[in-house]
Amino acid sequence: MVNPNALMTVAEVSSVIQETANKSTFELEMRINALSNTFENYTSIRFVERQILGYRVDGPTYAVRTAGWGFNTFDYFLIPLIPVRAIQRIRMHYAIDDLLSVTITDPSRWLIKGGDEWAAVSSIGFHSWTGRVELLQDAVLAGKENIEVDMTVGCSKNHPYVSEARRLMIMQLNYEYHRFVNNEEGVAAHSMTDGSYSFAPVTNLLKEVSDGLDAMRQKRFV
Repeated sequence: MVNPNALMTVAEVSSVIQETANKSTFELEMRINALSNTFENYTSIRFVERQILGYRVDGPTYAVRTAGWGFNTFDYFLIPLIPVRAIQRIRMHYAIDDLLSVTITDPSRWLIKGGDEWAAVSSIGFHSWTGRVELLQDAVLAGKENIEVDMTVGCSKNHPYVSEARRLMIMQLNYEYHRFVNNEEGVAAHSMTDGSYSFAPVTNLLKEVSDGLDAMRQKRFV
């Protein structure tokens, strides 16, 4: 079964690589899921919009405090899953015992920074590429994974990065899958317990694919 957060469906991929045999569905599902995860891990970009509840991030560490006497004056934290689209709730916990300190649900009390040039296009909407969340009325408590966030992350369906990631996936998948089907040199086939063989992906991305992913990954640090 294709993961709900996969970039493409089996039907979409099959129509492009001209593969219609039912016997190949399982191999395509595995490869679509694997490449979707690879692309997201490589770029740190979530290409499919999703809601995540109770995600834990770090508050500022004690080592970088700027105020004396143990008081924390930081007013922001960072979310590593990008792009951040919206936040529904923030819960801050004490670092020492994880007891709840405060729950914030009023969006006027936080500001998501790092919107891009596409935010002005209503059909695409806001995307934060820094994951920086500033609290406007509250200080951020220091600690390790002591901030709990309910949020929406991932690109909108019509964001340019989605179409680009799908193009790169087809390029990589077409290369790997047809090497598997044609039993070409360099394809790894793993023997199953019943004696059959299953598709095993190659370890390296095509240079054209990695270059394309690198270009998108740079957005994370702009």
